[in-house]
Amino acid sequence: MPDEWSNKDFAEDWDNGGAAKHPVRKEHLDMLISIISDGYSSDKYILDLGYGSGQVEEMLYAQIPDANIVGTDNSDVMIELSKKRLGDKFSKLTVINHSLEDIEALELPKGNYQYVISVQALHHLTHDQQKKIFQFVYNTLGSGGSFLFIDRIALDVQTFEQSYKAIYEKMFNKPFEGYKKDIEQKGDYPGTPEEHISWLQEVGFKATCLNKKFDRAFILGVKK
Repeated sequence: MPDEWSNKDFAEDWDNGGAAKHPVRKEHLDMLISIISDGYSSDKYILDLGYGSGQVEEMLYAQIPDANIVGTDNSDVMIELSKKRLGDKFSKLTVINHSLEDIEALELPKGNYQYVISVQALHHLTHDQQKKIFQFVYNTLGSGGSFLFIDRIALDVQTFEQSYKAIYEKMFNKPFEGYKKDIEQKGDYPGTPEEHISWLQEVGFKATCLNKKFDRAFILGVKK
């Protein structure tokens, strides 16, 4: 079954440690923060699609205290968790309660958006919905702006099962069968890095995969 982000117990369990269970998550988030903190211009905006409990915002404000950040999410539970996490900094964040399934109706504060980010927020959407989000992001960014996209990707387990099994069990110290069952039950729609790059290019981005490990990829799209 899909993840239940509006379920208080589920969301709190994820926020209290579940998010850290994947060893690649921290590595990718560190890369994300490094890229933004190195290039951010103080008069511009950062948009986080599906910002959740504010973990990324906490890291960004630690590096860029005056960052102009807009975060969207459609889970009241996650927004409340972000309020607790960010404390006084929550007042700096512009929060929009909106579903990514209806991205074309999303109305943003006016500004020059230098970065749009999305961390583990799109793989539960259909491929057509993801493509619409990529188009929205391209239209939102200013010239030279960047889309930083971290998400779960599709694996060809049928063809490469032995190798993926060995890697997974080394990384997680758990049976691979449990992973396969969990992924099947979620009913998500992850794409391959090649598909994501192709979709980004179709809407006008220059795109590349910055980093890929097991079932996680960090993909960059730049608006030229």
